[in-house]
Amino acid sequence: RAGDRVGEGEVIAALEDSDLTLERLRWTTERQQRQIEYDRAFAARDRSALATSRSQIDEAEAQIKLVDEQLSRLQLKAPFDALVTAGDLSQSIGAVVSRGTTLFELAPLDAYRVTLAVDQSQIGDVQLGQAGSALFAAVPDQAFPFVVDKITPVAEAREGHTVFRVEGSLTGAPERLRPGMDGVAKIEVEQ
Repeated sequence: RAGDRVGEGEVIAALEDSDLTLERLRWTTERQQRQIEYDRAFAARDRSALATSRSQIDEAEAQIKLVDEQLSRLQLKAPFDALVTAGDLSQSIGAVVSRGTTLFELAPLDAYRVTLAVDQSQIGDVQLGQAGSALFAAVPDQAFPFVVDKITPVAEAREGHTVFRVEGSLTGAPERLRPGMDGVAKIEVEQ
């Protein structure tokens, strides 16, 4: 659930595997049948049947490897130590999940990113590598330094203003910050 902490490699969700398990069993049976045909062709010294059976065995083994790979992806593991910011699947147990559906959103515990909305009249003064500081409403007594990493060249309309998205990385590991905090930031530019 949102707000939970997860460790790197920790399983955060598991998908149903019965369909894939049955498919793997089907391909395993197919491989065994083709192996029997291969052994018969080998005993009869029938080279054409031998080649056909070998290719069918190879196909079955490739399908088994594919299903095994799909089975290994059914457990969703946290890629890093993180805080779950979105995704409560406790009400979705047994529900169908479509490919491409966002199940969880994770935020790293030690590498936050600051996202700024810079007015179009001031975006010309902002450059990569500039330093700045941010004050957050939840922590108004402490300024957090950051460095500008990315300037998105696409304008957005927000609250009657045209703004550009600027991203920066915080210097240091601020313990008091949490994902989604709002505040005000200043970027140091020339006069």
